[in-house]
Amino acid sequence: MKNLINGLQDAMSEKSWIKILIVNLMLLLGMGMAFSLPPIAAAAIFCSVVCPIVFVIFGNNYAIPFSGLGFVWFLYAVVIYFN
Repeated sequence: MKNLINGLQDAMSEKSWIKILIVNLMLLLGMGMAFSLPPIAAAAIFCSVVCPIVFVIFGNNYAIPFSGLGFVWFLYAVVIYFN
């Protein structure tokens, strides 16, 4: 049983590059949306698509800062829209 647990932990650590790749792709997606979509739509998609994906992959360590970034981005977009 101990060998099975150690084997699973080794397999998870070997695949950590996939997690890093996915988070970097999510950041690139957010940057692409920032330049191609209206600010409110980009912020809403970031908060509804990117943040949950990051939460599932990395948990609260990355999801909370991403959510904070999305919320500030959304507030900024609303201020720009109504001025």
